[in-house]
Parts: sequence; C-alpha cells; structure tokens
Amino acid sequence: ILNTLESYRNRPLTRDEAGLMDECSICLAGCLSSSQEARRVVKTHGFEGIADQALRSSSSKARRNFADVMRSLYEDKSMWCNANDFSVSAWISQSGLLESARACRESLDTMFEASYVLGEVHGASFLGASCVRAFRLAAFDTPNEPDS
Repeated sequence: ILNTLESYRNRPLTRDEAGLMDECSICLAGCLSSSQEARRVVKTHGFEGIADQALRSSSSKARRNFADVMRSLYEDKSMWCNANDFSVSAWISQSGLLESARACRESLDTMFEASYVLGEVHGASFLGASCVRAFRLAAFDTPNEPDS
C-alpha cells in the first residue's frame, strides 16, 4: 500500500488511478486504526507524504482517509515518546504535528485570496481536525506539564 501511494504522489491521476488511491487510503486507515504494528511500519517507512496527500489528493474520500491515517499516528503517543516520561513538546516535535498544523493553516488562509484550491482547503479541514483532536487528547492526558 505504501509503495503504491508513493508511486502516485504529486501527479495527476486518471479516474482508475484515483479509485486505486481511494481504496489504498481506506485500507491504510483501517490498518492503522486497529494495529500498533501497522503504525510502527508506517512510521518507519515514512509518513510525511501521507499528510501531504491528506491536503492535496484529488479525491475527497482519499483526503478524509489520509487525515484519519495521520490521526491514528498522532494519537498513538507510545510511538513518539516513552510512556513514563511523555512530554507534549517532544511529541509535537517528533510526530510532525506542528508542521501538519502549519500546512493546514496556510491552506486555510488561501480561502481569502482571489483564487484558491478548494480541494486543499477541504483536506486542510480534515487534517487540521485530526491535529487538533490529537493535541487536545494529549494535553488532557498530561496535566501539570509546564510547556503544555
């Protein structure tokens, strides 16, 4: 799935290729929502392109599922920090959540320009919601941390 996603990244897709991306995003979201091992494999393989596809995929279904993939990665705090000394700051830095949130803000800011890409704004709303949810859950779970 990851190799397929990478091979179709950042290029125009035919209708059949867009359908394949939809199905890959559905399968990946399902795997990551239910398997920590799958999340570890994706983290090892590289997940930065998935956040980008959540913003820029030509398919609404794929954007939504890629945002779910990122949410599953972000919310699994054990992948980013030791459970005994979890730090929100370290988690934000290691997971790439801040970069994703910034990319979402930049895409959402384009709504006020004369021309903007609706798909990116749509993707930014899904990915941004995943970032906010993960952050709120992490901050809620770690009261009394000075940098949260």
